[in-house]
Amino acid sequence: QVVCQPEFVYWLKGRYRMREIKRGNIWKQKADVYVIPTCGVITKAGALVMGAGAALEAKKRFPSLPMIATRYLRSEFGLPEKMIRMRGKKAETYNGFVYGFVGVIGSGATDKTVGLFQTKIHYSDPARLSLIGHAIVRMNVWLKWLYGFDEFPSNPKVVMCFPGIGLGGLRRESVLPLLEDLDPSVEIYEL
Repeated sequence: QVVCQPEFVYWLKGRYRMREIKRGNIWKQKADVYVIPTCGVITKAGALVMGAGAALEAKKRFPSLPMIATRYLRSEFGLPEKMIRMRGKKAETYNGFVYGFVGVIGSGATDKTVGLFQTKIHYSDPARLSLIGHAIVRMNVWLKWLYGFDEFPSNPKVVMCFPGIGLGGLRRESVLPLLEDLDPSVEIYEL
């Protein structure tokens, strides 16, 4: 079932264009790449926090994914940054990354390729449109890189959760315009 609202039609390059949003669970789709929304917090044990929503579902399916994800992040960005977050008048520190998007190629954690699409820095913060925009740019670059491998299908099926609207707390209408810039091979699902 396709979910479309007439007010979400945007005029682009001289014609109407609208991103198709499908209803359903990404894990019930047969796909080459599964993209889930994530945060940037790293636990003291060195694992990416994946404690709720689609990230928790991915962690249940692939228990070593949080540790492998951190290895991917460290290989690309080095050590996590020390972040400061205010809770009322108290400052809390934690380790984390601002990475936008990173793809974990199927090996070790899973035979599936999982994309980590960052929508927020700290898991208890709301999602940020600027971070979603950054993640879209990085994901598009990664997909172009991925399509160059002979081992990968020439037209891979990429499915992703609608970013930022569930536990991220953003309004669907705020995120939709950003999704127009996603690679056309990406299918977006919402529950």
